[in-house]
Amino acid sequence: LRPLPSPHSTGPRSVAALVRASMNDRSIGLVLCAAATVAFAYYTVWALVTPFIDAGHPVLEWFPDRRYAVLLPAALGALLVACVCVFLGTVMAVHLVNHGPKSKIA
Repeated sequence: LRPLPSPHSTGPRSVAALVRASMNDRSIGLVLCAAATVAFAYYTVWALVTPFIDAGHPVLEWFPDRRYAVLLPAALGALLVACVCVFLGTVMAVHLVNHGPKSKIA
């Protein structure tokens, strides 16, 4: 007895395409993970190690001024909060337009 074919499979070509797509997604994920790891390591050294290095050391030329180690994440965090607020406001406004005000004041 042979098992019944799955209604979701269309043959060996779809499996090969799925494997290729999966490997492509994994490659992209690996590159993104490696980039995030490098960025985190760079920022960690910049923010936590460079304050203990002498002012004239040539290693300090590899990093921007230390004040940006605080200002950059603060600005990015404020931008993220602003984007979330704009998104939520837009969703609420669209919902109000589509469904109208539903006041339950008795």
